[in-house]
Amino acid sequence: MQEHYAKSSKSLKVKGGFPVGSYWAVRDDSGTWYRGMIIPRGEVSCGQMNKCDNAREKVKVRYVDCGREETVDIKQIRRLHKDFRKMQILALRCSLHQVYPKSKWMVDPWAKASTDAFLEKCGGLMATLKAHFVLRNQLTEMYEVELHSEEGININKFMVKTGFAVLRLQNRGEKLEMFNWILYRLVTLQNPFSSLITLYFVKLDWLG
Repeated sequence: MQEHYAKSSKSLKVKGGFPVGSYWAVRDDSGTWYRGMIIPRGEVSCGQMNKCDNAREKVKVRYVDCGREETVDIKQIRRLHKDFRKMQILALRCSLHQVYPKSKWMVDPWAKASTDAFLEKCGGLMATLKAHFVLRNQLTEMYEVELHSEEGININKFMVKTGFAVLRLQNRGEKLEMFNWILYRLVTLQNPFSSLITLYFVKLDWLG
């Protein structure tokens, strides 16, 4: 990919802009090219979910092969060659298995103290961790994992034991609150119709 775009210096002129969810070749500030997906610049309403995100000179992207997100100038974006579209996405969306935030879901699920403790115990953003894939969550379509640091520390247990997270949701009300938050995220960031259909049937089973 680096060789393919090495001599690419002409900026794109995209009619209609860069739709949220579309894939492009994106050069980061270090000059490295990645496959990137356009994502919302913040929380969006359902009516905004498919709108183009190039009202300004910058857009927010997620590098789908490493998971990193950043805001880039539209001059750093090129059309993604068909050969690179065929490749499977290498970064998998994951969450900690049976680890839940203590704060209110609809406000901000994870408190800063919890995320700071998580990053510190993991060894930072560039740390190498061992992940045991437990299952794929039907609600979020994310993989639930057990993480172990290079020192062998079970990150899931650490978060709960130190009080930065809870092991399980305590009652039906908390489950419903989490369900509503996940539903909100899905319909604002993905296709609302497929998400709603999936969630409708899962909800009957899950909430009891």
